[in-house]
Parts: sequence; C-alpha cells; structure tokens
Amino acid sequence: MVETRGMKRRARTVDYISPLPDAILLHILSFLPVRDWIVVSCISKRWRNLWTQISNLTLTELETIRPLISKNKCPICRALPSPNSTSCKLHIIEAARIKFGNSVDRILLLHSGCTINKFHLSLNYELEGWHSRRIDTWLKLAFTSNIEQIELSFYDRKMEVYLRRHGFHRRHAYQTQLYEIPHHNVSPRLLNSLTLHHCKFKVSSFKRFESLRRLVLKQVILHDTSVTLLASRCPALEDLHLELCIISHDFLVREEDLMIKRLLLDRCRPQDMLTIQMAISTPQLESLTIVGCFATTPYVGKVTKPLHALIDIRTIVDNSRMNEQGINLTSFLAGLQSCRSLRLTSWSIQALPAEGIMIRQPLVLFPHLIHLSLAVGLGKQELPSIVDLIWRCKNLEALTIEVHKYLSSVGLNNQEHANQVIPGFDEDNFWQSQDWPYCCLQTRLKRVIMTGFTGTKHEMNILHFLLAKADVLERVSISYTLKNIEPSILGQKVIHEIMWYDRTSKAAQLWITPHPPK
Repeated sequence: MVETRGMKRRARTVDYISPLPDAILLHILSFLPVRDWIVVSCISKRWRNLWTQISNLTLTELETIRPLISKNKCPICRALPSPNSTSCKLHIIEAARIKFGNSVDRILLLHSGCTINKFHLSLNYELEGWHSRRIDTWLKLAFTSNIEQIELSFYDRKMEVYLRRHGFHRRHAYQTQLYEIPHHNVSPRLLNSLTLHHCKFKVSSFKRFESLRRLVLKQVILHDTSVTLLASRCPALEDLHLELCIISHDFLVREEDLMIKRLLLDRCRPQDMLTIQMAISTPQLESLTIVGCFATTPYVGKVTKPLHALIDIRTIVDNSRMNEQGINLTSFLAGLQSCRSLRLTSWSIQALPAEGIMIRQPLVLFPHLIHLSLAVGLGKQELPSIVDLIWRCKNLEALTIEVHKYLSSVGLNNQEHANQVIPGFDEDNFWQSQDWPYCCLQTRLKRVIMTGFTGTKHEMNILHFLLAKADVLERVSISYTLKNIEPSILGQKVIHEIMWYDRTSKAAQLWITPHPPK
C-alpha cells in the first residue's frame, strides 16, 4: 500500500501524549518549572486544569527572577540598565517579586489542595520588600490543607549567588527582621515532615502535629520551645534536625523519655551565652549527631538500640578544667554503650582522659563498637587518647583516621596537656612504647582507612604500629591529597618505606591512592 501525502500529514498531527492516563501526564508535568505549567494548560481542554492535580508544588522566587534579569531591561522605564543603575535593578527585583507573589496566589487558589503531597516555598525575605500578610495567607492555606510534607525557606543561597553575579546586592535581614511563622490555631492532620529555614518559630503557635515524624530547622530562632514542648505537641516525632539554630540554654533537658530515633544538633547555641545543657533519655535512639556544641555535663541515657553517633562536643580551652571536662565527656560516652559506629573529632578526643593506658587495664567503653572514625590533626595532644580509644574498643573491626592539618592547632595544643594525661610523655617514642596487648588488634581489627595522608612522622608511626600489632588485618587503605604532597616524593620515599613495614597479618593488603581535593 502506497502512503499518500495526506496520510503522512495526519500521522504528523496525531496527539500521542494527551490520551495517556492522568498519572503519566502528571509525572511529565512534575519535571517542568512552574512557569511552564501555564503554557501547557493552553494546549487543549485536556491539559487546562490538569496541572492543578500535581502532587508536588515547588515555588521558588529565583525561578521567576531569572527571566526578568536575563532580559536586562527595566520594567518601569523600559531602559537597558547600566552597571550603576541601582534604581533599575531595584525595579527588576520589585517586578519579579510582584510577579512571583501573583503566581503563588493563582496557583494556590486554583490548585486542588487535597492532591498536594509536598509543598516547597523558597524566597528571600526582606522586611521592607515583602508583605508578611501575603506570606501568612499562603502558610495558612498550606497548614490547613491535607499536605504531607512542607518545606519553607526564607533565604535562598542560590538566588543570593545569582543576584551577586549579575550585580545585585541584597540587604541581609537581621534577626529582628526574620519572618516569624504566624500563630495558627490548627492541627495539621496529615503533615509528617516540616522543614523551616531562616525564620522564627514557636511550636506553641500550633495546637498539635499529630502525624509529624520529621522536623528540620535550619537557622531558626526557637522562641519558648524545648524538647518537652516538642514531645507534647509532636507525639509521633522520630527525626529532629537542628542546624545553626538559636535555642534556650535548657532546650535539651527533659525528665521523661524522649521517643525520637534520630537527633542532629549542629552548631546550635543560646542567644546570649556559649554553653547548653543536655540531659535526655532516648530509649528509641538510633542515630545521634552533635557538632560544634559547647555542652556542660552532657547526658543521653537509656540508649539500648544499635546506635550510629558523631560526637563533636566542644570544650572550653582551660587547662585547669580539663579533668572535669574529660570526666563529663567520658560519662556522656559511657551512656552510649550500644554504639556500633562512632565518629569523634579532635575537640572531644583531646578532652578524653587516657585512663586505660595509665593503669594498663582494658576499661571497656564501647563493648559493641565495630567502626571507629577519628577526625584528627595527629598532634601530640591527641595521641594518648587515640591509643586509649583503641584500647577500650575490644570488638573494633574497622578504624578510620581522617587527617585534617588545621585540627593540629585546635584546642589544647601544648606539651603541658599531654603531660597531664601521661606523666613523662615522650612524643618522639610514643608509638614505639605501646607494647602491651590490644584485644581488638589481636582478634578483631580487619580494615584501616587513613585519609588526608601527607607522610608526617605521626602518620607513618601510627601505620607502622597498626601493621605490626593487628593480627587479623586484611586491608589498609591510604589516600593522600594531591595539593598537600608531591606524588613523586610519595612514590620514591614514603611508599617504599611503608611497603617495607613489618606486617603481623600475612593477609594484610596495602592500598595507596591519590585523593584530589574537592
């Protein structure tokens, strides 16, 4: 059969997409930016209201401002702005803000709220440039709809970079000018995940988050909020993530059990002081991350489940208080008996008293620990505690040593501290003097990883020590940073020396690879 010209024309005009099921079409639309939804809705009646059923709404101010800036034309005076035309640049930003606000109004008005699973709103809030009541209306609609995940960001780093690249400079909002989540006398029924960024928040502003399981707060000022209030308003909460937040001094103090599974506290502090209190019982805890926090007498109790922990509790640099701080930190770590994976940083390592090697008794601190990761500078003030940690972990199977040169000068970097830990401390012969049996080295340790290797004396000595002492060692992986060490020097001298180190384990393999800097 010969195909005619008319048949070819009809074949080219056949719409193969519109007859597809709604679920497939909605999946296709989810990959398009919001500004294209309106264009697609004009294709035919089939597409007109389809976009109102999209389950994931992502509304970003940057998406609106990019086309206006790319035109490089002032929407008020219609002139091409010069590099110094501040007024025209302000006009462009104001026009983009108005357009974005109108778009959000229309989308939220026409969208079927019952179909929204995830709502993400991102804008750069300025007290003078945004009408708070307008944002309040958007949030009221979001919190009263059946939305499962809400993410609200009032500072967009990508937008900041984009504006600066094009000569626009935004005025930074002070803490008093941050947007404050308004009081909503509601109880979102289906909301299970809430993320807030760069704002003020009061948990008491809401009745109850019955289904909330995950709460992420970044650069948020928490007014009149504590874990006790969170537990009462969020009974299903499992994941609490606080990053660079302003919290009360006793935010993490609670007498009753806190039934969360994952807790992350990253560089949070009170408004007018440095230290925080920490005294909680968490029988369901599975993951604990504490980074850059100055805590006095920290305590986490009733930890019974297998735990993965990252501890970077900072200490006050004061030799007269080192013993007290070390005892408090040891007591805190002793509460993490079920820990399977642990990462410690230089601050915490320096504060730990090396009790085990002083009395030459295996004081087991982590009986279930399998993987120990140490972020250190390998300075003399860290060495006693590193050895003591290995001494205390009788079931250790994997040891990771992350060498960061800037950490060698962190904390109490002096001989006095080392002498306080071990009388007569001899830095030059320290590793050679470790001649007593280590339980984990004799029967358990199989893998050693060292990153950031530069071939220093202490790096070489600890490798020599582990190769000579680990009876069942299977693999030693060493990665060096190209900017810190010349490959030719490493190849000619250091590698040759490491390869000739004595190995107690005949199965031990040595791998040395470059690791380019990020």
